[in-house]
Amino acid sequence: MEGIELKYIAKISIALLLMCGLLLSAKPLNSQSNKIKLSKEEVKFLEGYPVVKVQNERNWPPHNYNEDGVPKGFSIDYMNLIASKIGIKIDYIQGYTWSEFMQQLKDEKLDVIINIRRLESRDNIFNFTKPYIKSAKTIFTNQPNINSIEDLHGKVIAIPKDYYMHRFLTKYYPEIELDIYDNVLDCIKSVVEKKADAVIDDFSVINYLMKQNGLSLENVAIIQDIRMTNYLNFATKTSQPILRDLFQKAMDAVTDEEKNRLIDKWLDGGRAIVDKKIDLTFEEKEWLKNNTVVIGVSPWKPVGFFNEKEQKLDGVSGDVFKLVSRRLNMKVKIIHDRWSILLDAFKEHKIDLLPSAYYTKERAKFGLYSQPYLYTKESLFVKNNSKIKTFSDLKNKKLAILKGYGTIEKIKIKFPDIKIIETKNIDESVKLIYSGEVDAMFDLQLAVADYLANNMLVGIREVFQEDFVSSGIHYLSNENKPILQSILQKGLDSVTEEEKKNIVNVWLHKTNKSMVKDN
Repeated sequence: MEGIELKYIAKISIALLLMCGLLLSAKPLNSQSNKIKLSKEEVKFLEGYPVVKVQNERNWPPHNYNEDGVPKGFSIDYMNLIASKIGIKIDYIQGYTWSEFMQQLKDEKLDVIINIRRLESRDNIFNFTKPYIKSAKTIFTNQPNINSIEDLHGKVIAIPKDYYMHRFLTKYYPEIELDIYDNVLDCIKSVVEKKADAVIDDFSVINYLMKQNGLSLENVAIIQDIRMTNYLNFATKTSQPILRDLFQKAMDAVTDEEKNRLIDKWLDGGRAIVDKKIDLTFEEKEWLKNNTVVIGVSPWKPVGFFNEKEQKLDGVSGDVFKLVSRRLNMKVKIIHDRWSILLDAFKEHKIDLLPSAYYTKERAKFGLYSQPYLYTKESLFVKNNSKIKTFSDLKNKKLAILKGYGTIEKIKIKFPDIKIIETKNIDESVKLIYSGEVDAMFDLQLAVADYLANNMLVGIREVFQEDFVSSGIHYLSNENKPILQSILQKGLDSVTEEEKKNIVNVWLHKTNKSMVKDN
């Protein structure tokens, strides 16, 4: 960073992590090479076993499927990673149903099934690795008043033959009638066509297949039941336990970074986001069909920002908005710039929505607010040797704060003797602290902590303040489009506290990883 002495640029210290309150349970990255060390016995075995036959399913995305013969999915990429660590070649076998793959493994015509639930009944016929991923099952139904698996008593459930849920429902829920199909897609179609009342599978699978095949979500609902947790394992043929042991050794060598990269790619970062039907009026539905909502996104990582590399909306508020807009089937255009520029464009009605806005009386004059959907805590940040402990200590001193920031108005009223220096972004505020041009900066604790971590900066500490309570984050929408405010509020009302908690935890985890990656 220009103008900052080298002594301030170093690895993030543990003290800084504790200061920010974000040191949870992140682990340092594994630095070992990709290949694992094999025993003489294992090397000899692989010399006589150059190619491993692996099942590649027709249609179980995003875990295991193929497009035009090309294997794809989370489990496929995970298998490829395992193969690279052992040094084996894979022959993906295609064209069979799940039941047929199971029989091939029993007959030892197949070497491994890579996404299978371990059951007591299967322990006698397969060798299993430990689970490598888990996810909650969801109920996809066309029936009203279904909130759990118990509500399916007396209903018809479509289920693929020999799937784990086939055996689970048969054993524990005999009151449920089962309609057996070859694959999940046929099960989903049977629910859409009202031949069956429900199907149960991973949300990611159902969501992907629905969108891929253009199936409508009208008059159907997706309900999570966290008691139905699915664990995926590798299963190998019983005659060669050494193959299972090799896979397990490679799995144990998979780093958090390697695994999380695949989870981010295929499973939406591990978030089980459920689409829900939102009760819109006819006018609201028509408005959504005929309008594109222009949203303004400023760089406020990890709260909300535009991911330049992946060209997508990101962050905590970004993920909430993606969930809301998907449930509303909203057409969106994103404009990303500095907050002050976006606020001016919003005033001129060139932007319809600012999805991460604090409430101020001034803004309420030219925009419509939603109810707050998140709460954040702001802090003072000063040099390590500063004697500033409270806002009162800033009397006749300079405070850096982002231009257009909602708290500026509150600070001027409560502490009129503080000289406000408005900046373009956190980067400029930090530079002014290092150069001594300001005595402190004021911003969201998590945003500053993330910036300092990603730029490997020390020499700045947080001053916890109690003069300003946690602030709510709102949607601020176009004053001339009250129907948009109504639609957005209904979308926000559909997001549960658990869903918001899951989203926040994902971004806390990502911030944690960036803060410890070089320690």
